[in-house]
Amino acid sequence: MSKAANMLAVSRTASRLALGYYSFLVAHSVAVNPKSINSLPPTKALGDHPIGEIKRKDGTAHVLNMRYYLDMLREDRGLQSEFLRTWATGALLTLGDELKNFDYFDRAPILELIYHLRNDVAHGNRLTVDAKGQKRLRKFPAHNRNAVAKNPAGVIYEITSSSSGSLLFDFMGPCAGVRRALSTSSLMVSLPPSFSSLRWQKSDAKPFG
Repeated sequence: MSKAANMLAVSRTASRLALGYYSFLVAHSVAVNPKSINSLPPTKALGDHPIGEIKRKDGTAHVLNMRYYLDMLREDRGLQSEFLRTWATGALLTLGDELKNFDYFDRAPILELIYHLRNDVAHGNRLTVDAKGQKRLRKFPAHNRNAVAKNPAGVIYEITSSSSGSLLFDFMGPCAGVRRALSTSSLMVSLPPSFSSLRWQKSDAKPFG
C-alpha cells in the first residue's frame, strides 16, 4: 500500500475508535437507566429471567442471567467506571499500535501525544518520561497545539520531560477526560497528502505537566 493509503487506513481506524467511544457511552447510559430492564429480550416462560449466551469455539455456550448483570452494572458505580475505562484504554492501545506499524508517519506532535498516551496507559496508567522518552521528546514534541479544532479556553495537552503522575481517568476524570483524549482520535487526511497535512478532527486541552 502507498503511504497515502496507509495514512487513510489509520485515520479511519482512529475515527471508528473515537466515534465508537460515543456509541459506547450512549449504550452505557441506556444500560444504567432503570427502565432498561424493559429492553431485555422476552423470557421463554412466565417468571423466568431473560437468558443470554456467550458462544464458545467448540459450539457450546456460557449461559448468563441478563437481568442479574444488568442490575449489577446499574447499581455498582465502580463497575460503571471500569466499564467506560476499558473502551478508552483499549482504543488508545489499538490506535498507538497501528501508528507504530508505520513509525508514527511524520512524528507530528499530535501523533507523538498518542505515542506517549498509549505507552503510559499500557504501563499502569502512570505518566512517566524515562531517558528514552526524554530523548524522543527533545526531537519530537508531543502536544495538540496544531489540532484543527481549538479549545475555547486555549488550553493545550502537552507531554514534557517533567510530566508525571496519574494519566487518564484520575487526572482527566473518568468520562469527560476520556472523551477529550479520544476526541483527538479522528485523523483528517487530505489526499494527495503531505505528512504535515495530517491533522486531528477535534481536540480539547489541558496540560499534563
